[in-house]
Amino acid sequence: MHQKAYSHGKLLITGEYAILDGALGLALPTKLGQSLSLQPIEGKTWQWKSYLHNKQLWQQIEFDTKAILEFDQSLNELDFKGRILQLLHAIYQLKSPLLNTSQAFQVKTQLEFPKDWGLGSSSTLVANLAECFQVNAYKLLQLSFGGSGYDLACANAKQALIYQRQGFMPKISYTALSQKLTSHFYFVYRNQKQNSREAIQQYHETPKQDLQNAINQLDAITKALTSTDSLHQAEDLLLKHEAIIGKLINQTPIQQKLFSDYSTGIVKSLGAWGGDFMLVTAKQPQDLDYFRDKGHPIIKAYSSFIL
Repeated sequence: MHQKAYSHGKLLITGEYAILDGALGLALPTKLGQSLSLQPIEGKTWQWKSYLHNKQLWQQIEFDTKAILEFDQSLNELDFKGRILQLLHAIYQLKSPLLNTSQAFQVKTQLEFPKDWGLGSSSTLVANLAECFQVNAYKLLQLSFGGSGYDLACANAKQALIYQRQGFMPKISYTALSQKLTSHFYFVYRNQKQNSREAIQQYHETPKQDLQNAINQLDAITKALTSTDSLHQAEDLLLKHEAIIGKLINQTPIQQKLFSDYSTGIVKSLGAWGGDFMLVTAKQPQDLDYFRDKGHPIIKAYSSFIL
């Protein structure tokens, strides 16, 4: 019984932070993802190999089934092996019909994107394991890494979607952005990972009524963004979104902070504000030389990057 699974990566365009509290999130599945193969082997020693996007072996670990069953859930700081054991222990808790004390497996994972791109090396792993071991992916996420789950919705999606967190059965509706917008949308890699703890803490300190008002505004923006074919209106909506989130987490939007002299489009943070990809609009492809000159050479057009 040789099993294979494949999941797409993700980018969150709207609803960052607030998606945890039920805000709508416009999410995009990427063309690049991660595959996983699972094969039963004799004995009780599991063999795990993880490969990077360039086919280079990244991690190689072995462990026995006992280590899965006896995993200490109170541990906070986990290395790669600890994370794998955490996931497999959660799968065991979810009563997977395949994971038992007598069977070991050989597991191989293959990323298609650099793991520091923030496209979901963890979420694609969760989705693949859930599929292979026949458990609920959202329950597995909660028992392991945590999060809203929008990235799991992207894992098997074939197009843009609007995600709303609702326990283990989230509300997912598929949508499409106008080509009049996406032909001007680009994703620029910042390559400056930042700790988002302060922003998350500030977000959680927002009074409940203020948060609900913000969520209502964010939801209206998400809906409007999927129904307009005006680039000018879309840019205006995205800037309003940045201002609302900036106020919630007490941070200056990235365009004001770092790219205030970019005059031919807008710049928006994606997901947790930090150092992965930014959404940039450009009237002409050559406008993007602005970012290359600032040391950001990795730029992906929407059509080449998103399903």
